[in-house]
Amino acid sequence: MRVLGLDPSLRSYGWCVYDSDAIKPRNRLIASGHYGTLSDVVPVARFMHFRTMVKNLLRTYFVNVVGIESPAYGKGPFSEVHFGLMMYSLEAIFEVRKDCILFDPVTLKLMSTGRGNASKTDMQKSVQLDTMNPELIQSDEADAYWSYRK
Repeated sequence: MRVLGLDPSLRSYGWCVYDSDAIKPRNRLIASGHYGTLSDVVPVARFMHFRTMVKNLLRTYFVNVVGIESPAYGKGPFSEVHFGLMMYSLEAIFEVRKDCILFDPVTLKLMSTGRGNASKTDMQKSVQLDTMNPELIQSDEADAYWSYRK
């Protein structure tokens, strides 16, 4: 199954496309990347930018399902902004009628490392192990990699 994983953030929105049915571990990771926006841009314009990014990823990679790391609601000064970003991302997914599952950050860490308090480096190393690839991907991309498991 081809999966688009997303780790929404205004500073570094990570994404990853992988094939959960790939026989060879190195073939699991199809593509990954991350994008950011300037902090002096009005939030709604930043949301619209990422909504377009999600739409383009869905069109480009023909995924079957989407997984998203959901924001920690009520935590920190940006929870409302993250909620807005999540809504715009979900809108793009809904428009193409893809199944979507939301994961909280602790669950992602548990799934990837077996520990709910894993560090960013731990998450990156877990992708290295799963793909048998010695190269590290960016930490937001690593979170996106683990945002859906069948």
